[in-house]
Amino acid sequence: MRIRRFFRFFMYFIAAFLLLWIVVMQSGIIKMRTSDSDWVKKLQQKGQFAQVQFADIPNGRGRNLHAVCIHQSDTLPWVLCVHGSPGSSDAYLDYLADTALTRKFNLITYDRAGFGFSGYGQAETSLQSQAADSKAVADFFAPGQAMILLGHSLGGPI
Repeated sequence: MRIRRFFRFFMYFIAAFLLLWIVVMQSGIIKMRTSDSDWVKKLQQKGQFAQVQFADIPNGRGRNLHAVCIHQSDTLPWVLCVHGSPGSSDAYLDYLADTALTRKFNLITYDRAGFGFSGYGQAETSLQSQAADSKAVADFFAPGQAMILLGHSLGGPI
């Protein structure tokens, strides 16, 4: 009897937690995005003083993709970082703040369509369209250049 009561309480607790999580995520309380000025402040707090470039890149389907780039040299290889879901470009803030990485790579990250500052709340569901978005970002910063793709969570299959 006690085990059944405990199990019932535990299931109610889990259900309430999940419901609260859904409400919080859908209400926009957690926007998971960082403004350009906050990017600069956070990078500098972490010791990154390289110039940061911000861009709103048209994806060819009526949306702009908000991107962040640290470009040190045209001779360095390029890395395009694609965040997961939910998330935004600031998932890679620590990567762009890492001066050892930015001495060896030009780093780009962007808010996927529907996340961060790329039309928040209206996510693109097609992986093909999201792959085309990644290409648009890569072509904007480094047209014709080879690009290393780095993705986590849903950013991986893109």
